[in-house]
Amino acid sequence: MLTNGRLAAMVLAAALLAGGAAEAPKKASKAKGKRIAAAGIVTDVKDKQGFVMIWTDGEDAPAKYVFGEGFDKTVFGFPPAGKAIFTVGRVHFTYTKSDDTRQVLSMRKEKPRARGTVTGRVLFANDFWVAVKPRTGRLEGYAVGPPAWKEMGKRLKTLRKGDVVTIKFYTDIERHRIVTLDVAPRKPAAKTPVPKPPAPASSRPATTTSAPATSRPASSSEQQARAKLKLAQLYLDNGIKKRAKELLASIVKSHPGTEAAKEAQARLTELRD
Repeated sequence: MLTNGRLAAMVLAAALLAGGAAEAPKKASKAKGKRIAAAGIVTDVKDKQGFVMIWTDGEDAPAKYVFGEGFDKTVFGFPPAGKAIFTVGRVHFTYTKSDDTRQVLSMRKEKPRARGTVTGRVLFANDFWVAVKPRTGRLEGYAVGPPAWKEMGKRLKTLRKGDVVTIKFYTDIERHRIVTLDVAPRKPAAKTPVPKPPAPASSRPATTTSAPATSRPASSSEQQARAKLKLAQLYLDNGIKKRAKELLASIVKSHPGTEAAKEAQARLTELRD
């Protein structure tokens, strides 16, 4: 027979258990992290390694985002209607953050302008693309394109962070392509102090010289040819054979000796048969 004391104790225990069960989902939800919505530029895709680099709006440089459970990696391909995500293109995405790890959950391509002109400051540039931040507006990426791939790539390599540029562009199935690039004159550099005369040879410590480090790998021609080859394949996939043949021939002529040029020649032979 239950006494009033034992009955009260059982009721209290049941209430505590019920309260704990109710709190469990909240703790689990908190452990997953808050879902954050953001936008930015995809600067590199490493789908086989399980991550992507995104230059998020408002940040100083690209950051690494690992693929979350269930993330659809097929967005980095070439589905119908031009919905695929390529570097360097703007995207909207959601992610969670835990300690120093960012985990991307979903991503979609932002519909770009078909063509236009932009003026802004250079934040990054290599021989393929440049990141430009207008005075009012969002960071955007602009890449070299046919037919003047090589020439425009050389111009991009001369840009410095902080340069003011005006770019006229069009947008193809992959990304913004540069048509013209104008660079505003740079401010004169500050005068450097006159160096002191060198000390006599007997009093100077011995020094060793080393070969200057190269800032870029020697495979830039291979990289440019590979980018053209990828675009040529996209043209073929979409039935634009004439443009694909022109681009393949350009690769063979402009990048002799590269592996991409050998592949381009092989594809040209297949198309002629």
